[in-house]
Amino acid sequence: MTEKRHPIYGRAVFYLSMEILREVQRIKENYEKGTVDIIDGLPYSMYQTLRRIEFYTNSRYLNGNTDNRNRVKPFYNITNFRINVAVRATDIDTKDFTVFSDNPKHYVKSMLFSKEMKNWMKRVSFAKTLNDFGYTRAKYGGVLIKRVRRGGELHIQIPEWKNIVTDSIDIINGVKGERHYMTKVQFQSKMDAWNNLADNLDLVEKTMKKTHGKNYSSSDRVCVLEIEGEFENEYVNETNEGYCLQKHFILLDQDDNAVACLHSEKKTTSDYKYLAWFEASGRGLGIGIAEDSFEAQVAINDSILKESDIMEIASRTLFWTDSASVENNLLTDVESGQLLKVLPGEQFQVLNSTPNSLPQLDNIRVKWDEQVSRATSTFEAVTGETMPSGTPFRSLAVQNQEGMGLFSYRMEEAGIFWRGVFADWIVPHLKGKLTRAHVLTSDFTTEELQVIDEAVSTERANRKVIDRALQGKVTNIEDYQVLLESEKELMRVTKGIRFIDIPDDYFKDLEAQIDINITGEQLNKGVMFETINNMLVTITQSFNPNTGTFSVLEDPILSKIFGKAVEMTGIGISPAELIPHKATQPQATQPQATQPTEPLIQEPASMTT
Repeated sequence: MTEKRHPIYGRAVFYLSMEILREVQRIKENYEKGTVDIIDGLPYSMYQTLRRIEFYTNSRYLNGNTDNRNRVKPFYNITNFRINVAVRATDIDTKDFTVFSDNPKHYVKSMLFSKEMKNWMKRVSFAKTLNDFGYTRAKYGGVLIKRVRRGGELHIQIPEWKNIVTDSIDIINGVKGERHYMTKVQFQSKMDAWNNLADNLDLVEKTMKKTHGKNYSSSDRVCVLEIEGEFENEYVNETNEGYCLQKHFILLDQDDNAVACLHSEKKTTSDYKYLAWFEASGRGLGIGIAEDSFEAQVAINDSILKESDIMEIASRTLFWTDSASVENNLLTDVESGQLLKVLPGEQFQVLNSTPNSLPQLDNIRVKWDEQVSRATSTFEAVTGETMPSGTPFRSLAVQNQEGMGLFSYRMEEAGIFWRGVFADWIVPHLKGKLTRAHVLTSDFTTEELQVIDEAVSTERANRKVIDRALQGKVTNIEDYQVLLESEKELMRVTKGIRFIDIPDDYFKDLEAQIDINITGEQLNKGVMFETINNMLVTITQSFNPNTGTFSVLEDPILSKIFGKAVEMTGIGISPAELIPHKATQPQATQPQATQPTEPLIQEPASMTT
């Protein structure tokens, strides 16, 4: 392994480190300055697309917000409220995540594991992660999530796209870099974690001074690029030829040049996952709400600027005359109320500087607004804007349903994505973290309390009966029931909260899966209430006073039609619940000898109150 002189700092560094720096520098420059051809004649730059999104969502023009006469250019933002509509329409909440198991013997385990998962969500502020996930995905056209382990806990972070360096064609399988801005104190905290930091502290010091001056403060920062991707094996001291997944932390100077490699490691799996909003062929980043609004934003801003110029001229009151007796300036040379005299044949008139084409600019804006509403599915019925007078309610409901169709599909994609995240990252982490005995503290629903209290009280009562039997005491069925009920009463003292002792390796063999119930988010309450009202009216009007029955429920044909209509509304009422059950004559049954059966609830956890 040969050595070279560092071109900036004049320091001897290993040749392989220089190779890493040069490769990272090329990756950075290709991302920021290069383009890819989606097809011949259609170049694309992910960096410039993200830059344009940032400008437009901050109501700024790419070429500055002042014109050549130093006047402020108004920016008519049509993008941000549409992003907010998409975020609200595709919101996923922590309550939508539940754990279930295909193994019926693991019912209690899966229920308790679900509570462990909810506690983890609270510890790591997972609700905020979901909010950031939905906003980033809708705004930029895709979202990158990152797995971070800190203090023995798993965190899911949403990196900001402005800090990302990646492959513009294939994000998830390409190189992914993330900028971090670190202080001198933060560098010191990484001394034990980064394997090359100690040898490069003087480079960190020089970079700090070159960036902020010799008297830099403890709050001043320099950039470190964390980069993950497939690199040559020799970069991580692997002797065999080929490539492997690696992670490097690269120090960047004030000119954004790679200076030193502070840490290198080999990875087995990636710490990133990616989900697009709307996948586009030939590029990695999907098309989001902001990019779908680009053309409409340009056209509407153009009409606003033209209108602004016209109104600036129209706001000036201009007069013209062919009389030599009238003063030059009405504001300075004429008193208020003064009568102007002109000779016969001379004229004195106001000049109309407002063009007749001004109303057409409004028509242009309306057309472009309709276009972007179709492109982003943010119709008035979805955004909640006041509809024109006379719009039928049913028409409004249909528009709302159609507008929400795209967002429902995006939520379904997000649900599938998060199931994969939980299966690959979160469930294994929790199962590994919860191997040791600990106490689970959580509140439970009424149904869950019945299951837990029945299981635990039975286990405690059985244990006391066994202890009595070992002492030669016999417990009859009446005493057992009293003992069982007393155990239940002891647990009810804590109301809906239980403190459960989880033994070692309790979740080790749990066959857990994650279900994300997002259907409740799709209900349109206005339509649902109207449907319920119509359903009640239909049932009431079908009442037959002679028979005392409701024909729509009793008639075989009408009941099927009515039940199908209720089922299609999706209001959560089963048609079977609406059909009255007919009394049937009970059949005589022969008593059978009871056989011992395997308990439904196995391995009950002990409880302390």
